[in-house]
Formats: sequence, C-alpha cells, structure tokens
Amino acid sequence: MGMRIPKKTEVHEPVAVAEPSVGTTYELGSDNVQYDEETGVTYVNNIIIVFFSDDCTDEDKRELIDEINGEVVGEIPVIRQCQIRVSERTLDELTDLCTKIEDYPFVETATFDQAFELKADVVQ
Repeated sequence: MGMRIPKKTEVHEPVAVAEPSVGTTYELGSDNVQYDEETGVTYVNNIIIVFFSDDCTDEDKRELIDEINGEVVGEIPVIRQCQIRVSERTLDELTDLCTKIEDYPFVETATFDQAFELKADVVQ
C-alpha cells in the first residue's frame, strides 16, 4: 500500500492546539502553509519537528537550535518532541535540513511539518 498524499490544503484561520499539561503547539498562519506541486505534499514552510533521544541534554538542544538559527515554538516533553521555527524554506530545503539534523547523535528523527485538512463532524 502506498503513502497517502494529501490534497492541497487551504487554511483560512490560524490553527492552534495547546494543552498546557501535555505540551504546547505553534500557532501557524495560512501564509506558511505551502503546496509542493512536484510531490503533492502540503507542508508548513518554517517548522521542523525534532524527536530527541533519552540522553539528550538541554545544552545539546540549545546547540542544535542555535546552529540552525531556530526557535522552539512548541514541545511535547513526554515524547521528547520539539517544534522548531526556522526561516521559510522550500520542501526540498526543509528535507535537507532534517537530514543534516538527524546526523546529531542525540536526535532520533527530524521531519518537516506536513499539513492536513481536518474536518470535524458534530454529533448532536
């Protein structure tokens, strides 16, 4: 079975999810949601998601974030995940950055932030 490629996503309002007891998530604007024609992927052009290893220190994280000129804008500590805002980039540039980040010994995985259209059905 192949990977499901999402259709182009339209974002009209900023999207935010925040549960203080669990973590925080970046509020993105519609201008940061981009559609890559070549791959059919909808993504956030200035966010990467990094999962750190158990033995990663705060100093390790700061070193990595400083090197990529990033800023932590959201995190879920229980799963050692950080959303890091970087300068706006193409999908290829974000993918290359994530590949570079995965070379750090304290990084489990890094990926661009893929955007999906969510539809909510309300049951009354």
